[in-house]
Amino acid sequence: MSVSMLIKNLISPLTDPTARIDVATTVNYLFSVYLSGDASEAEVRSSLREVCETVLRVTHAGLTEEELRDRVDRLVDDFMKAFKLEAIRHKTLSSIRPRYGLP
Repeated sequence: MSVSMLIKNLISPLTDPTARIDVATTVNYLFSVYLSGDASEAEVRSSLREVCETVLRVTHAGLTEEELRDRVDRLVDDFMKAFKLEAIRHKTLSSIRPRYGLP
């Protein structure tokens, strides 16, 4: 799944528009940091874990700690896979663009 679809799935249970924007902006920022290489994968993963855990605690208050941890782990893994795929796409397109005179 793409980064944007994962973000949409994460924020869809949130009813407050400000919270939705804040979460989406934070995840997009983490993707930008990952893409630029300004933070290690472990740092990005840790920050994503905090964001996902906070959102799931608010939207799924009835989850046990183990269920919450499992969902957060799954979400973070999905986000990291999407980050890596998007990073590969960006790097590939960046290397091809100059050869064909594309802007």
